[in-house]
Amino acid sequence: MAEFRVVRSTLKFDEMVEFYGGKLGLAVHRSWDEGSRGILFECNGALVEFLECRPDSPPEYVAGVMISVETDDAGALHDRLAGEGVAATDPLSEKPWGHLSFTIRDPDGMPITFFQVL
Repeated sequence: MAEFRVVRSTLKFDEMVEFYGGKLGLAVHRSWDEGSRGILFECNGALVEFLECRPDSPPEYVAGVMISVETDDAGALHDRLAGEGVAATDPLSEKPWGHLSFTIRDPDGMPITFFQVL
């Protein structure tokens, strides 16, 4: 397999671009405005793609899905995001399986857990 990509459709395209690009600091891989808008962000070798939905064709969401991202310093990332007004829905804590982690939610409500292997 050559590439791993998560594709998400959203009615909140501009908010998602600001959140993933601005607050989380993911690099833009590619974007386009022709037809409906779309953007690809790079994240640790994977791609996260957002496609703009029309209000008359809202996206379907799947329950039980979350994003998990390993980071070198979960504490520093937690503090930086908190300083930008991003609240943790699961506070920074050590887990019994050897991770220091916290969880936030994106503008569509998708949980994102950031973890550091201890």
